[in-house]
Amino acid sequence: MLDVINTEISVIMPVWNTKAEWLSEAIDSILNQTYQHFEFIIVNDCSTNQDTLNCLNNYRSHHKIKIIDLLENKGVIIARNIAIKMSKCEYIAIMDSDDISHPLRLEKQINFLINNPAIDIVGINIQGINEQSQQINFKKNFLKLVNKEIWSNSTDINRDFFTTFPLMKKSILINVNCYDENLINYNFKSKQIFPEDLDLYLRLLHKNYTFANLQEYLLFYRMKKSGQGYEQSIYPNMWNIICNKIDDYLKIFKEEIKISYKS
Repeated sequence: MLDVINTEISVIMPVWNTKAEWLSEAIDSILNQTYQHFEFIIVNDCSTNQDTLNCLNNYRSHHKIKIIDLLENKGVIIARNIAIKMSKCEYIAIMDSDDISHPLRLEKQINFLINNPAIDIVGINIQGINEQSQQINFKKNFLKLVNKEIWSNSTDINRDFFTTFPLMKKSILINVNCYDENLINYNFKSKQIFPEDLDLYLRLLHKNYTFANLQEYLLFYRMKKSGQGYEQSIYPNMWNIICNKIDDYLKIFKEEIKISYKS
């Protein structure tokens, strides 16, 4: 097994008016990781909720945390991209401000990537929690291995979100220009939603990066009844938009696979 002791991770997390209790749980879950070789970049996306601001202020002096305060609300896509560009470490881990990471999350993900060089990106399975942080009857399991060919031949249910809360090298994100800021205009003009993380994962597949997913529940995913923070409105045709874009990629991938076999 390779030594990962000096491998540094930048954990990035945007925040906008997240409920203070949830935000504190999210931040503490990263600070309490068994793997401590990380910096924690939090982008305050011009929050106006005083409880949110007070919570952030409680962590400003922590030596592992860097809080970037935006002067106007930019949205989750730009906030994440700012955090990526400001990061100083070789690896990037994605975190949301209302979820809770298992204490072993970073340790398990970085050990897997370092010791499996054929894998570019490693995600995790998730366990649902309610607004009181209690586990509920919701779990999401992802395919153990995903590349362009596996994804193209998988069942429809495994084609929507095929990974989550990934860890990868910063250079991989830079290679695909991070999160697509054009989606902001698309969503605003069309009043429709296409998830920025799914868009990123599809573009990474298109670049022939390989995903793996640890078959462990290493993140507790907040299931909310009402909007808090970056909670988005669900338009009636959102699923149709996702399916149509997935179909577009499916056609492209199958054609590229066919060409690669011929060559």
